[in-house]
Amino acid sequence: MAQTTRPAPPRWRALTALLDLLSQFAAHAWKPFAGAGLPNWYIYSTFVLALITTGSLLLNILLLAMIVYATR
Repeated sequence: MAQTTRPAPPRWRALTALLDLLSQFAAHAWKPFAGAGLPNWYIYSTFVLALITTGSLLLNILLLAMIVYATR
């Protein structure tokens, strides 16, 4: 006797479809970097962004210290 299976509830089908879509997006988004490592522009732009962020943070701390010192 063949066993029949019930179809999955709609919410599980939607969740499965969403997970499948996300996995396809992740696989497609990673393709440019596959096998070759990260490109130089990505490494350099990340380094420049880190420098800008660090400099901005230090400048803000310096300005706050100057304000606190001036208002004493």
